[in-house]
Amino acid sequence: MSLFQEKLNSLYQRNNKITPLIEGLEGVIPQRTLDNYYVKLKTVVKEDSINQHFNYETISARKQEIGIEALFDPLPNQEPANKTPITRLLIVGGAGIGKSTLMQYIAYKWSQTKLWNDKFEYVYRVSLKTLLNRDWDRSYEHRQKEDDLLKCLVHYHLVAELPTQERKDIHLEDLVWLDKKDKTLLLLDGYDEVAHERKGVYKRLFEDIFNHKNIILTSRPNAVDKEMATKFERKIETVGLDHDGINQYLTWYFKDDQEKGQALEIYLEKNSSIKDICHIPVNIAMVCFIWSKGESGEVLPQVSNLSDLYSEVVNHLGFRYYSKLGSDHELVSKWRGNKISLDELRVLQHIAYKAMTGGGIKVPEGKRLETLIIKGMTKKGDTEDISIQSSINYLSNELKNNMLTIDKVYKYGLLKSEGIFNPKRLSRKSLLREICNFTTLVLSTSVFKSSSLLSISLRN
Repeated sequence: MSLFQEKLNSLYQRNNKITPLIEGLEGVIPQRTLDNYYVKLKTVVKEDSINQHFNYETISARKQEIGIEALFDPLPNQEPANKTPITRLLIVGGAGIGKSTLMQYIAYKWSQTKLWNDKFEYVYRVSLKTLLNRDWDRSYEHRQKEDDLLKCLVHYHLVAELPTQERKDIHLEDLVWLDKKDKTLLLLDGYDEVAHERKGVYKRLFEDIFNHKNIILTSRPNAVDKEMATKFERKIETVGLDHDGINQYLTWYFKDDQEKGQALEIYLEKNSSIKDICHIPVNIAMVCFIWSKGESGEVLPQVSNLSDLYSEVVNHLGFRYYSKLGSDHELVSKWRGNKISLDELRVLQHIAYKAMTGGGIKVPEGKRLETLIIKGMTKKGDTEDISIQSSINYLSNELKNNMLTIDKVYKYGLLKSEGIFNPKRLSRKSLLREICNFTTLVLSTSVFKSSSLLSISLRN
């Protein structure tokens, strides 16, 4: 094993924590590791006509279960032994179903020599959403980007996962690349985040990507057109948690309070509408969080759909946020009925409304807005662009707090930073000076699309 392979293995093995599903609740919701990861996958055997059976989040097709270790293997009684080997996989699934975690898991198991080590000597994991941050390539010379932009992107992701003092230990030229294409696997996560981009850097990058032999690409189903789908020999759907997976999650979450976990299990068996949404990992995390907060029986009966569920979580985040800032008396004054009333949340509601109506973003006719980038600040006084500051400006006459700032809205807990800027580490002065990009947190990029914040806005 080369020195670089050792570094690569070490990097993936170190990254064994599953990213918290709800930021701001890390100390409340137990953090899972990849060692207790659970996933169900199905391979598409025969897909139905897309025009007749199209669905936004799922595939209408005849499918059969398949294990991770067999993703590249021929299917029994389906694919002749002499058929071209499977080298490119398209993995699709709805928002929050666990596609990114699956890619993290694959890299982790490979680094432990427990998955596909006979097939691949090098595995590189990349989040395509990084491309939306214009600053990602800042540290690369023009010559390096011209020579191999994809290689720069892969290197960026490798060093981004390392502590700052260790980033100099992996150089761009260390990457084993073109001379080992047959033994290199690219794990490309989040095609739906960039599917609307077809020109310039994106076109060039995807040309480079498909010059590689071994690829796994993840996406939401509706983002993959026929032209893209034909580049893959096999389509896989990740379907989230089945009955056993849900019970396993409940046992793990309530390991210190088994009685409460068993009570939730019984409740879900009697309330199929709530259990049905628990196959999505982020949803079951929300349900467990709400159930764990005292008299759960008073809350969950009010939850009958995803919007209700997100609304309750937004409410709890607001309560936690403000309880850190003010007294109990002040907190009570912020409640209106069962909903918290804060200027920070009003700004987020305004952003949600603009995003759902397409305000400030040019959306091609017939296309849905799949990626929402919320900037921290644009032009001074701007009220049109989708940014935190523009919404503060727009609502300035209605907000109670005329000192509301970008960092206060960020700290509410519904947004997280993407790219090199992290608002948690920036001073207020720096935050106002830099252009910071954010994406929605709850259900990855789905809280705005789900209308949860919008529904709260209308109720209030």
